[in-house]
Amino acid sequence: MRRRSLSRLGETEMEVLQRVWTMGEASVADVHESILRARPVAYTTVMTVMKKLVRKGFLHCDSSESRYMYTPARPPAQVR
Repeated sequence: MRRRSLSRLGETEMEVLQRVWTMGEASVADVHESILRARPVAYTTVMTVMKKLVRKGFLHCDSSESRYMYTPARPPAQVR
């Protein structure tokens, strides 16, 4: 069985990343609320996807504030 490349993103990963690009900086709650306007999704799903995007190098996470804030690590042109 072939492993997926780390740079290859799934549908939900792309959806989350696009919302962070639009917001510029976002918490898990911000992204969760944004996606909820379009479809039902669990908060924990969004949190897990955002953690994976950090691990894959697509998002940065700043934990110096009282809540974790995420920013894009790559511009859209490098991902699409």
